[in-house]
Amino acid sequence: MTNNKAFLSLAKQLQPSYVEKENEQCPDNYVGTFTKKNNGEIKSDLWFTKQARTNHQDKISLTSERLNLIKQSGKPVMLVILESPHAEEFNQTYEISPSPALGVTGDMMSKHFIDIISPYVEDDTYHVILVNAIQYQCSLGVDTNIYRDRIWLNLWLCHGLKDVFQAKLVQYNPDVIINLCTRGSHQKDPLAPVGAKTVINQKYIDDVLGMSSNKCSYTLSHNTTTLKELTQLAIESSGLSDKHLLEGPHPSSWYSQRNRRMAKV
Repeated sequence: MTNNKAFLSLAKQLQPSYVEKENEQCPDNYVGTFTKKNNGEIKSDLWFTKQARTNHQDKISLTSERLNLIKQSGKPVMLVILESPHAEEFNQTYEISPSPALGVTGDMMSKHFIDIISPYVEDDTYHVILVNAIQYQCSLGVDTNIYRDRIWLNLWLCHGLKDVFQAKLVQYNPDVIINLCTRGSHQKDPLAPVGAKTVINQKYIDDVLGMSSNKCSYTLSHNTTTLKELTQLAIESSGLSDKHLLEGPHPSSWYSQRNRRMAKV
């Protein structure tokens, strides 16, 4: 079963009224550069907001030509990883839809990304790419607490989307990888069994994978996991553990100062 068919099968199973999109996948975006100088000054030409990317829409697509230009510059590449696109990313009134982080997430990154990342990078000019670990709208465009975790885990663990993500990491060959995926939340998942409403534990994993068209299983190495942790494990098992790895809270939470933080992995 192709990735598209697997996603649509899950979507229709969970939400029979789900309407197929012309493009079900949200492509990665190149969002410009920033330069950290040796005096600590930061010069930013980053396009995180939808307006900024609309203004640079001829440059955001990661075509082979664009990737070659980035690599030929000799400057480091920074990947910013989110877990999956939500509603605004597929808003058809936007010229650049679908694209990552077109709502609050992009706005928060525009306001705070430079201040948060600056202490963790060396003096240089960085090319920045926005990446969704899974490019499908796992939330189905409704409250992320309902379907997002269930569909994300199913695609990641049963339908090869982890392998797709890892192949993309190898293709981009970044110098810095920042994992800003959410931990996950499914308190409103109507199918979640008792004892698995607030965490991704083995009981929830077994229930999620039990609805897959592919027969598969996954055993947790400890009591619970998160979407962020599963993404991090994929990053570290991609042969890129020698890269500069960072992680932090999802940018949609950066409205709170306590969540505007980063840490080395």
